[in-house]
This record gives sequence, C-alpha cells and structure tokens, in this order.
Amino acid sequence: AMGEVVEDEDGLCYCKKHRRELCHECMLNFASTNKILKKEAKGKDVNAAKIFQKQAEKNQDILRAMALSQAEGEGAEADSRLIQERYEQIAETCTACGKQGKVQRCSKCKSAAYCGKECQLSDWTAHKKECKRRAKQIENEQWSMGGVPVLP
Repeated sequence: AMGEVVEDEDGLCYCKKHRRELCHECMLNFASTNKILKKEAKGKDVNAAKIFQKQAEKNQDILRAMALSQAEGEGAEADSRLIQERYEQIAETCTACGKQGKVQRCSKCKSAAYCGKECQLSDWTAHKKECKRRAKQIENEQWSMGGVPVLP
C-alpha cells in the first residue's frame, strides 16, 4: 500500500511512517525531488534532467537487486538488508570483467558499467546493439513530476 507523506521545515518530503526519503516499504521515492530542493536552497544551479536521469539509472539497479534477492530467497519477499547488498554489488560491478569497485556508466545508454577503457572497448561488440536500443528508449522517454513534464 502507498504510504503517506510528511514534509519537514525545509519543504523536503519523506514517508510519514518510516521518515525515509526512499522507502521501499511504502513505495515512495523523494530522492530526486529533495536533491533539487536542497540545491535550490543553497542557491546552486539545478540540472533537474540530469538528477532525474541518475535516479532512473539507480532505480534500474535497485529493481535488478530486488529480483536477485527474491530469487535467492526462493521467491519469498527479500529483506531490505539483502536487497541493499545486491544493489551495492550491481552498482559497483564491471559489466565486462565482473570486477567490483569504482565503475563508470556507458555515456550513451547508461546501462552498462565499466572499470576502465579496456573493458569498455572489449565489451563493445556485445554491448553495441543493446546500447543503441536503450539510448533510443531513453531519448523517447517522457519525464514528469506530478503530471508536469520536466524534460522535453
């Protein structure tokens, strides 16, 4: 069930029950919105499109982590600790060599992650088709917040 929202004195939003910015139990996510509000409060320039794109990439990794966690739990609902462990593994794993650590996302599609240029080049033949498909999908996505478009 969807959770209720609470707003703090700075206008930032959280789930009311757990006081979380990102609450998987209440199915609420205010991470991007709150990040924009925090930057605006500091008088910084805000690139909302970039913030929402980064959150979308993170969401893909979270969904993959949830699927892995549920598979490990024999289909049972996975606990948040296991989901977090799988998310950290996915978010920091090179697509080509499987090495864990600091990775950078493919600049075109954002779905593949690489630990270095050598891995990116060695994986290009395998990644090329998916990269073009995903980049086209991203280009055609309509981003909105509260029903208001935030990207052209």
